[in-house]
Amino acid sequence: RKIIFEKQWFYLDNAIGHIYGTTFEVTSGGNLQPKQEVEETTTETKEAGTDNRNIVDDGKSQKLTHDDIKALKDKGIKGQEIVQQLIENSTTFRDKTEFAQDKYIKKKKKKYEAVITIVKPSTRILSTMYYAREPGKINHLRYDTLAQMLTLGNIRAGNKMIVMETCAGLVLGAVMERMGGYGSIIQMYPGGGPVRAATSCFGFPKLFFNNLHEFPLSKVDSLLSGTFSTESLPSEPEDNTLMEEESNGLTDEKQTSLQETEEEPTTEAAMEINQTEEQ
Repeated sequence: RKIIFEKQWFYLDNAIGHIYGTTFEVTSGGNLQPKQEVEETTTETKEAGTDNRNIVDDGKSQKLTHDDIKALKDKGIKGQEIVQQLIENSTTFRDKTEFAQDKYIKKKKKKYEAVITIVKPSTRILSTMYYAREPGKINHLRYDTLAQMLTLGNIRAGNKMIVMETCAGLVLGAVMERMGGYGSIIQMYPGGGPVRAATSCFGFPKLFFNNLHEFPLSKVDSLLSGTFSTESLPSEPEDNTLMEEESNGLTDEKQTSLQETEEEPTTEAAMEINQTEEQ
């Protein structure tokens, strides 16, 4: 499966078998390779200037052009080697102060070294990620507020909980994580189906979903009045799968297959209409 994060893309095949927290370097072709820790020797004396007053940032200090850097990337050269060549081809690097040199190296490493660390998904990580990148999808719910909700709700294993939220399934996933697969949860949802985009990011085992049920808000009145019928409920919430995959950007293939299946009966219907008109 191809993963696209910001401007970087890679495959997770080589990450299978490694523990959480392992740092990988993205090589050519999007493959992951465990990064080897290199100990920085502090005994070497750096050649640095005393100040930066004579350095002019006119964009001409770097001998390597964008085409040269792109050619290095196409050859599969690692980011660390590219940074080293940038340092060697910089005419002003030796004149910079030691602080300016370290700042320059960190900036270039961040730009050219494609390094990722795979961490275990949790409520803290997912809520922080959503709040930083897409806060509107979780109604700007902060992590500390979510923690207070879980504490005041006395969420624990073995509970029978009803969850009603419009935060892409983040609150539902946090409740499921606290309960650990023990107890039962009923998710109340508006619209055509429950949204569990954030819930799927937790990576829960199938056991956690055995005790998870859903119920539409539109049927609450009929349930309270005693006129509710289970036949009116959908057997499988198809909208749930679609909503999850739309948020993750995975509906392209399904949409094309749905269009193909819809075109066939349309053609048959047109033929039937023509036959009736001829008759």
